[in-house]
Parts: sequence; structure tokens; C-alpha cells
Amino acid sequence: MSYASRPCSRCLNSLNAVSRAACCPRCTKRSRQCSGSRVCWRSPCSSQGNSPSSASVLNTITVRCIGSIIGAGFASRPSPLIMNPMNRPAPHSLFTLLRLWAEGLAQPELLLQRYGQLPGLDATERMLGLALLTAIARPGADSAAALAQVLSLEWLERNRPHWQTLPLLGQQLAIELAKGASRLHGTPEWAFRLYDACLLLLPDLAAARYYRGLLLLACQRWEQAAADLRRAGQLQPEWLPAWTEGARALLLAGQPEQALQLLAEAESLHGGQTDFWLVRGNLAQALGQLDQAESWYRRALALNPDQAGVWSNLGLVCQQLLRQHEAESCYQRALALDPTLAELWNNLASLQLERGELAGADQALGQCLQLLPGYYPAWVNRGLLAAAQQQTELAHSLLAQARTLEPGRPESWLEAARLYFGAGQADQALALLEAASERVQPAQRALVDMVLGRSLALRHDLKGPRLMQQATRLAPERRFWRFVQDVGVAEAWFCRPQPERKAYLAELEQRLIDWAENSFAPQVYLEELRHLPPETLWSLVYLDVGPFRRLKSQHASCFQLAAPRPAAGGRCGPLRLGVVVTSGHEGIFFKLAARQLAGLPPSCAEVLLLGDLAGLGPLARQLQLKCLQLAPGVTAAARQLRGLELDLIYYWEVGSDALNFLLPYFQPAPVQFTSWGTTATTGQAAIQYYLSAVGLEAAGAQAHYSEQLLLAEHLPVCFDDPLPATGGKSRTELGLPPEGTLYACLNNPLKLTPEFLGLAGELLAQDPSGHLLLLGSRLAWINEAVQAAARVLPQQIQARIHWLPAPLARADFLNILALADIGLDSLICSGGHVSHEALALGLPVITLPSETCHGRLTLGRYHQLGISELIAKDRAEYLRLAQKLATAPTQRAALRDRILERRERLLLQTQPVTELADQLQTIARNEGLRK
Repeated sequence: MSYASRPCSRCLNSLNAVSRAACCPRCTKRSRQCSGSRVCWRSPCSSQGNSPSSASVLNTITVRCIGSIIGAGFASRPSPLIMNPMNRPAPHSLFTLLRLWAEGLAQPELLLQRYGQLPGLDATERMLGLALLTAIARPGADSAAALAQVLSLEWLERNRPHWQTLPLLGQQLAIELAKGASRLHGTPEWAFRLYDACLLLLPDLAAARYYRGLLLLACQRWEQAAADLRRAGQLQPEWLPAWTEGARALLLAGQPEQALQLLAEAESLHGGQTDFWLVRGNLAQALGQLDQAESWYRRALALNPDQAGVWSNLGLVCQQLLRQHEAESCYQRALALDPTLAELWNNLASLQLERGELAGADQALGQCLQLLPGYYPAWVNRGLLAAAQQQTELAHSLLAQARTLEPGRPESWLEAARLYFGAGQADQALALLEAASERVQPAQRALVDMVLGRSLALRHDLKGPRLMQQATRLAPERRFWRFVQDVGVAEAWFCRPQPERKAYLAELEQRLIDWAENSFAPQVYLEELRHLPPETLWSLVYLDVGPFRRLKSQHASCFQLAAPRPAAGGRCGPLRLGVVVTSGHEGIFFKLAARQLAGLPPSCAEVLLLGDLAGLGPLARQLQLKCLQLAPGVTAAARQLRGLELDLIYYWEVGSDALNFLLPYFQPAPVQFTSWGTTATTGQAAIQYYLSAVGLEAAGAQAHYSEQLLLAEHLPVCFDDPLPATGGKSRTELGLPPEGTLYACLNNPLKLTPEFLGLAGELLAQDPSGHLLLLGSRLAWINEAVQAAARVLPQQIQARIHWLPAPLARADFLNILALADIGLDSLICSGGHVSHEALALGLPVITLPSETCHGRLTLGRYHQLGISELIAKDRAEYLRLAQKLATAPTQRAALRDRILERRERLLLQTQPVTELADQLQTIARNEGLRK
């Protein structure tokens, strides 16, 4: 995902993360940039030029925090409704001087000097003006007292006739003073006092109602703001901004239906104005009603087809609806109307980044920054471009530059944190997010708090859920945030006591039932994907034995399909098989699956690997497998895969990251399948087949899968021989205990549940000379959780548990497996490739299988070896087998020799290939892939 603009009235602003400066289609002048709130709007422009500039609002907290509903910044032309026919503007009046101050165009001392030179002031005007200007020029106790005196209700009541007959003071003056009062005193108190005084005397003054409504918006008093703005619209119904700002106040107050109704009421008055349909489109886009937004943008263009900004907004809607070709056409149309819009070049670049067109994105961003060098969104997108080009240091530098330009905007902070998370530097990422929470503007802090909260929740930090609750309260319209909060982080529960894990799973199931009835459209989950990737429930296999079909199917149904499935080609020749291996999963893929795919005969299938070339390329070349860089981002990758016209796509480890979880929803090929790298059903209706083996599945296993289960006789793997070279290190050289029975469980530490640790404690208690080797994690929070769970064991037991550092050099890893006396399999989720390598090295591994695949991975190896003596039926037998092996070294040696005699059965190179080819042909026949 890249950063396009938020919707704007005539310019370029999307509802994604980074807002843009607005441009007026009538005057084509670029306005100032907005604060970048999520629902970010812009003040209206006018072609009439008959009113004072709304730029005076720039220096108040009113618009600085919120902006106006039409766009995402501040218009370069004024709003047409402040001017009153009764006003008598004078070039040297107090009103003019105060306007200069409110807009920051003159120093207060100069204004005070100029005021003394004004002719024709009566005593009341002179008294009021001197008090006000003195308070402005020389803030202090005396001047504040003078200002308080002239603003007292008694003084106002006494001079009511004077105010009513001098509109200069009674209307415009109070309004302009209120706009500048917050800047003077640092709080909105004086501004509210001036507005209240003005409305006390003139309750039907529409302009005062309007500007007080904006100030109430800035202070997040949504309902009061809506009341004032609605009243302003009633007083001056021809004034469009009063209606639009009132709708925005209702939206922020959590009343979206009332906001839409308010604009519907205004249609009879303003339905002939382009701005009206533009605002309705922006509101619909803010509410996620993209089809309606598109319709209203097209109504605006029907009235005036030459508005570059509206074409841009329409392009953004098409981009969110995944109609990228139409989005590009809209952007090109907008650029043809006005190629000087820097924001539009950035929009185009954001689309090109999503499509993986990096060279085009680079060129468009260059055009953008040439026109507007300090444009924050373009600097963020340059950082994303550098990251996509694997230039991490440059990406951090560019994002730091963006933070310098706009430290109060969240995107540059979040993107840098994402890069740190991706590099395994979680502490740096969390520190950056915590700094962002302090620096980002309040209106946008909710997103930072949501991301930080989820990251902390992953560590089972109690601060995490509190932050997420706080964020969802601040942004109630973000339904996906509530979904993320409700689902939680499954992985965080891996080392919690079993009753707590089961309670989480039971509550999760009930919540998913509720959410499945209100599933998310693709544009919703794609918008959030960048910083809040959905919980994929990949880690359920670490929490319970399952099966998880019902739970994962409920979860999968919360996400709507993004595209129809392409028709089966019915072509001739070999099958076109794409294999998606996302970044970070290449190592285990090459250990378990790559050689089997490389062995497929050319007459059966043409295999194309898709992933990160830096990780896939070198090994793919060794196996002579074709390899292609997978486009960055879900939509770009889906578009690329569909363009390859594949017959089948094999997703490796579906759900291990957001990309391989969401890609199947785009259905880029007629058939999609996965295999045992995904150790439980995906639950996704878009994935039709799951390839497994007889030894991995219990009787009736089809009931565990939403996919059609195809079983081979042999394990679906062509494993490389892990036998280390002779002359390995000794126990002492590896820092291991020199004496005693050496037990080893080098499985993923996420598999080390409290039940396994308790069983290991009992095992060490029955073998006083035994030592247990466990492998740590690269992530500190996982180490802390597992070691905290182990601390419930007696101290003398803990002293004989040895934690090996991660990552462990592969030579040392194999050396330790070769030196160990007894291998211990984890309980709920058994060892996969670790058990395979351990058995290939002759290490007897005790296992306690369950009824589901993720608990039978070691059992599947024994099934292929034809050995059953080390398969326990319950915990008691697990302990008996361990004790028997520990106390009978001769029998243990004989068992080791027997495993080594049969190890070739684990290193098969022919049968798994033949069986995979047969399974692919079965799928082709079932789905009509070949004539």
C-alpha cells in the first residue's frame, strides 16, 4: 500500500493515510496543506470573490485541527457567506487592522500605532479598540483586565444599541477577534467568550454560529458543533459550507445516518452545485460507501467535467474498488486538465507503487517533488519505494525527512516502525511508536495507539488491550479496528495455562460468529492492511489440538472475496503451476517442498516460483526452478498472478503472513491449493484442495478441512540429507553438560506449552542426571514468556534446563542433534523438519500424537520408517518411554541403529514426486483444466 490523497473538493485527497493540499478548479491556485486527520476535508473555494478571505482561520485551533468538510486543506479563495450587506468596510478601520492581526500579516504594536491615527472614531469605538489592541500587543494583567471590562456582559448590555447600529463592531469585529483570540491566549476561552457575547446580542447572526461551530469541532464537542452549524444553515440556507460542516460534525459525533440525511435535505437548494455532489461523495467515501461515492462524484463531473480534483477523487474510489485501470484513466484525465498539481502526481505514484511499477512511481514522485519540494506524502512514498527496492537504510532516511517536514503526521512514524518489525527489531519499532504517540496530532493519534496496542498485545502486555480500546473509542467508524481488537493476537496465548487458552478460543468463536454476519469488503481490509494486518489465526496450532475447521471457516468468512475466479482454460500441454512463497519463509520451503516440485516432469507441469528473489533466487537456481519477483502488496501481486494465466497456484504456509492469507481471496487462478506447510485447514472457500499424506492424517480427517483432502502414500517431501561431516564438536566444545542423559527438544519455542514444560519437569525429576536442551527464540518476548512458564518448576529442575541461543548455526544445530541421547517431541504441535532431521541422524524421538495433522508430524515420519515403539498413547506412557531409554543405553543404541538403517525412507526422491504429479492430474481432471 502506498499513500494516495484523501478526497477533496476540487483537489487531491484520499481517505488513506496521507492528506494533500487542495486546489481550486476555478482559480487553480494551490492552497495550504491540512493537518491530516483521517476524515480530512477542505474549506470551500469561491469563484465570486466577494467576501473576506477564510485564511484568517488558519491561525486558530478551529481549522488547524479539523479543516472543512469539502476538502483536506484550506481554500485559496474565500467563502462567500461572511460578508453582510450592512457592513461598511473601511480600508483603515479597526476591523481591517484586526483582520491583519488575525491573519498574521501585521505585528500588534504596529496595529496599536496605526489605530491612534484612525479618523472619525466615536468614544465607544475608541475605548473598545484601545482595550482590544492593548491586550493583543501587550498581554498582561492590566491589558487582560481592560479587555475583560469591555467584554463584560454589563458593558455589552449597556452598549447594545451601539452594537446593533454599528455592524462593524457588532458582527465582523467580534468574529475576527474570536478567530485570533485562541492564538493570543493559548486556549479557546476568549474566542468562546467573544462568540457568546456576539450571539447574546445578535442570536441570528449566521456567521457567528458557523465559526463557533468550527471552534466546537476543534474542541471535539461534536454535538454542540452540529447544533450551531445546523442553525447557521437554517439562517442562511443558501450557504453550502454550513450544511457540509454540520454533516461533518454529525459524522464525528458518531451519527453518520444523520449526516447523510442533513445533506439530503440540502439537495433541493444545492443540487445544482458541483461542490454539493463533491461533498456528498467525500462523505460517502469516508463512510466506506464507495459505490455511492462514485455515483456522486460522477454527478459532480456531469455538472462540470473540467475539474481535475474531482477526477482525482473518482480515481481514488476506483483504486479502492480495485479497478486500477479505471483509476489510472481518471488520474491521466486530471493531469491533462492540470499537470501542475503536485498532489496528483503523487496519487499516480501511489497507484504505480500498488501495481509494482517502481520505475513509473519513481518518475511520478520526481515530478511531484519538483513542483512541491516539501510535500510530505511524496517523501513518505519515496520511503516506500526505497523499501520496495530493498534499500532499507535509504528508506529510513527518507521517512526521517518526512517526519522532519510533518512530525505531527503518523504515516512516516508507522512506516519506519513497520520496517523495524520486518527486520526483527521489535524494540526499535516499539520505541518509535511510543515516540509517535507523543508527537502525532491528537486527531490522528488513534491509529498510532491502535498499532502500538496490537504490538504490545502480541507480548501479552496489558497496556496493549487498553490502548486498542482507547483507539476504537476515538474512531468508532473504524469497524475493522474493533474486529482486530475482538480477535486479539492468538500467538500471545501460546504459553498461557490451558484453561486460559481454551477460554480465549471459546470467546473468539462467539465473536467470530457475530462478525461473520458483517463481513469486510476488500477495500476495507486492504486500506487497513499496511499497519493493521489481520490476525490470520496461524498460531492456533500452538494453543490446542483442534480441529479448527469451524473456527477458521468463521474467521475466513469475515473477509469477502475480492475477485471472481477465472474460468478454467481447457488448454493443452503441461499445467502452469505457480508457487507463492512469501518473504521470510524460503528456508523451510526449500527444506520441505522445493525438491519435490523441481522433480516434476516437464510434461506434467511448468513450475514458477513467485516471491522475493533475494531469498528465493539462489536456491531456485541450484534446483533449476524458474523464479519471478512477486509484486509488492496484495493488489499488485494478485494482478501479476492473474496476468500470468496460471492453471493452479500452490500457496506455501497460508496464513503465516497477511500477504499469503489475503492473496487467495483475489482468486488469481482457477485452482488454488496448499499442503502440509500449512498445518491446519485454511478455512477459506477460495482454496479448493489440501495435499497431505496417509501417515499425517487420522481416520475421518476430511472433517477437519474446508478444502478437499488429497492423500499420498508417502510424505510430500524430498528431504536433503542432513548428515553432518565427520569430526563434529564434543559436548564440552559446544558448551553442553559433559555427563548425564542429554534430552533435546529443538522445536520452535512457540510449541513449548506449559503442559510440555510440566511434562519435561516430571521427566527430569525421574532422571536426576538428565539435562534438557531447549531452543530459544530470536524474539525477546517469546523467550521471556517461555522462561517465565518454566520458572514454576522446582529450582533444582530449572538448573538442568539449558536454553540454546537463537539463531543457532546450522552445523551446531545438527551437531547437537547427533550428540543428544533422547529427542522429546512437543505435545500440541509436534516437530516438523526438526523431527525429520533428528530421525535422519538416528536420534530416537518420543512423540504423543493427537488426532489432527499439526500434532502428527513426527508420527508421519515414524509411519514412513515403519517404527512404532516411540509413539506414546498418553502422558504416562511418554514418561515411561523416556525412563526406559534413559536407563537402557544398550537398547537405546540398538534403536538408534535401527532408525539409521531405515533413514533412506525419509530421504526419498522419487515416490513423493510421482505422487504429487498424480495429485495434480487428479485436480486437473476434477476442475477441467485440460481438454
